[in-house]
Amino acid sequence: MAQLKKFMFDNFVIETRPEADEPEPPVDEETAAEPVSPTEQEENVSAESPAETAAEPELEAEPEPEVEPEPEEEEFIPEPLPPAEKSYTQSEVDEMVNTARQEGYEQGFRSSQNGVDAEANTLLMDINQKLAALLSETADIRTEVENQALEMVKAAVLKLVPTLMADEAAELVSKFIADNFNNFKDEAKLSFYIHPDIISYAQQKIAALANSYDFEGKIALHKDASLAKSDCRIEWENGGVELKGADQLAKVADLLEAQKM
Repeated sequence: MAQLKKFMFDNFVIETRPEADEPEPPVDEETAAEPVSPTEQEENVSAESPAETAAEPELEAEPEPEVEPEPEEEEFIPEPLPPAEKSYTQSEVDEMVNTARQEGYEQGFRSSQNGVDAEANTLLMDINQKLAALLSETADIRTEVENQALEMVKAAVLKLVPTLMADEAAELVSKFIADNFNNFKDEAKLSFYIHPDIISYAQQKIAALANSYDFEGKIALHKDASLAKSDCRIEWENGGVELKGADQLAKVADLLEAQKM
C-alpha cells in the first residue's frame, strides 16, 4: 500500500509512492471467489498502525502572518491657482489717472471748502455774540429810557392833574352824582358834602336828578372847605359814597409805575 506523509507546505498533503511497485501475482478465479482473511502480517500492521500514529507528534499549523491594512491615501486637493494679473491698456491707464486726479482735486476742494466754512462759522458766531451783547445793552438802555419817561409822565400827571381837576371840578362832581343817584334814589334822606366854590352848581344838578328819578326823600347840602373842589361825599342812613381826586391821582400814578420794566 502506499503510505502518506504530512509535510508543512501551505497545508498541502503530498502523496509518496515507492520507487518500484512490485507486480501483483495472478489471482486464481477460484481463490478470488473465496473471502480473503487478513494475514498475520497485515493484522500486525493494522494493530500497530494506531499506536505508531499516536506516537508520532502531530504537527501544528503555523499561524498565517497578519497582513497590515494599507493606509488610506489622503485625498489630494490641488491648491487654487493665483488669479492671473490683469493687464490694462494705455487708454484704461490714462482713464484711471484722470479719475485719480479728479478725485484728488475734489478732495482738496472739499478740504479747502470745509476750512472756509469753519472760519465763516466762527466769524458768524463771533458776530452773533457781539450782536447779542449789543442788543442786551440796547434793551437795557431802552428799559432805562422808558422808565425815565414814565417817571417824567408821572411827575407831570401829579403836577398837572390836580390843576385840571380843579378847573373841571364842577363837571367831575356833577358826573359823579349822576352816575350814583340811581343807587340811592329810594333812600329817605340824602346828605351831600361839597366844596363851597361849586355848591351852587351842584345844587342845580341835584335838583334836576331828583325830579328825573321822582325822588321823594329829603336832600341836605353841606359846604365842606376841607374837600378839594373836585371832591364830593354823599351819605344816607346805612351807607355812603365818596369821590376823592387824590385817590384818583394815586391810581393813575400806580398805573404809570406798573408800566416800568
